[in-house]
Amino acid sequence: MTASTTSPQKSTAKLYSINVLSSLCTRIVQMVVLFWVNRFLIQTVGVEEYALFPLIASLIFFINILANTCTGGVARYLIVADSKNDQEDLTRITSSMVPVLLGMATLIAGIGSLVVWQIDRVLVVDTNHVMDAQLMLGMILIYICINLVATPFAAGLYIRQRFTILNLIQLLCELVRAALLVALLLGVSQRIIWLVVANLAIEILNTSLRIAATRRMIPAIRFRVRSIRIKTAKTLLGFGAWTSTTAIGDFITKTSPILLLNRYGSPVDLAIFYLGRLPDLQLRKIIGAAITPVQPALTRLYAQEGDGVLKEAFYRGNRYCLWLALLSIGPLIVFAPNIIELYVGEAFADSAVVMSVMLARYPFFFAVAMFFRVAHASGRVSLFYRGQIVVLICTFAAMFFASWMGTGAVGVAVAMFAAESLLNVLVMWGMSLSFVKGTWKDFLRRSLLPGITPFGVACCVCVIANSWFLLDAWSTLILASFFGCGVYVGAVWLVTDSTDRELVGMAISALSTKWRQRTTALNRRNERSMQSVGELELITPDPATSK
Repeated sequence: MTASTTSPQKSTAKLYSINVLSSLCTRIVQMVVLFWVNRFLIQTVGVEEYALFPLIASLIFFINILANTCTGGVARYLIVADSKNDQEDLTRITSSMVPVLLGMATLIAGIGSLVVWQIDRVLVVDTNHVMDAQLMLGMILIYICINLVATPFAAGLYIRQRFTILNLIQLLCELVRAALLVALLLGVSQRIIWLVVANLAIEILNTSLRIAATRRMIPAIRFRVRSIRIKTAKTLLGFGAWTSTTAIGDFITKTSPILLLNRYGSPVDLAIFYLGRLPDLQLRKIIGAAITPVQPALTRLYAQEGDGVLKEAFYRGNRYCLWLALLSIGPLIVFAPNIIELYVGEAFADSAVVMSVMLARYPFFFAVAMFFRVAHASGRVSLFYRGQIVVLICTFAAMFFASWMGTGAVGVAVAMFAAESLLNVLVMWGMSLSFVKGTWKDFLRRSLLPGITPFGVACCVCVIANSWFLLDAWSTLILASFFGCGVYVGAVWLVTDSTDRELVGMAISALSTKWRQRTTALNRRNERSMQSVGELELITPDPATSK
């Protein structure tokens, strides 16, 4: 390998490893805060009030469908323009989209106001909580509209792949959110509405900091009336129309179960489903935090080298996504009954079934996790979203039938698992191979089999541990989970190839180099400070001597 190729790989490994590490730290803090808040609320407020937050939040996915139509292509085209150092194009894209974003924010505010006014007709809400529901939805609408208009002006850190700074901002916001929630829940009252109040304050702070960073890094992202181009806006809206399918998918997989259980089930069913799905939602955020830095890097690489980079990125990326996504799934699936019993007690035992079924979908999803990313990088997303539409329609039909039959939270979860897993295999796997011009043989050999083998080994170890030992305390449960994850990591190392090991070595070397550089800089700063103090002491007269 020549020096010219080694250096970019080391630079990429260094940037990616630092970005991923900072992203994971931020998500872990978010999980800890969420874990405490949900446990505190489920123990202090009634089931009807606790179910209010996921119910109100479910309405937001309708709004996200409209918002994604406008924002879906903004970051992608800004990255391409910035990679070419085209300052005029950066201003043109921003200026062309601002009127569109303002118009969409006005539309969302109008529709949302009507829903707030008639909230008791839209949702099945207890009369004692109608006012709380209206206030919560109103506050959520405020920060959605702010974020929508600020989309291009707050994208600088993402465009330049400064995920470390971005995650430091998010980490700061999470710490402030935690402090605010503690003050409100323990100092004012135990009400679910404080969760939304804290979110509103933190989202405004987060957006303001990202806008300030973007203004400093990329001054060309600005609004100029003379730079508005209708053609540019149409191009971005055409791309965004396809990416809005992501919001539709979020609605079907995250929102529609809540709404269906609200209509055909009970508040207990809704709470059971929400609690059982929490690990899935949080793990997806952690996995997304690790995968997100790939997208701008892959987009820049495609803009420079073309289609030649897609196939290798697809095969290798799928394998890495499986290894990352399935790391903790084995212990969580096997130990789900123990976790739920320790967390909320036997009253929500069915949440363990929901939790296991939700997590069992991961091997089918993440086997082709790079399909969307290579499609997005190339700007040709239509094939991916056509397949997604088929999967989503069938999944919604299965969930509707299950809820209509009165199967409750468990039945809806099983319907989701069956429909999504089967259709991902039958539809998305084949479409992804067609997109990258790959073969089933290479997919099985390079992505699927090495990706799921460690998961199978870890599951077997966890089943044996659960049958041999009594895991009735958090300490023993955590110990068994770490042991299962350790076995998983060992199995991953056994199925890696030489390139995988080389990339791991580059990442570790990059992190250690970065740590040494920061430690050296800190030591030098301390030495200069001590030297300055010593010089100050030499030139400052002693009061006793001066007398």
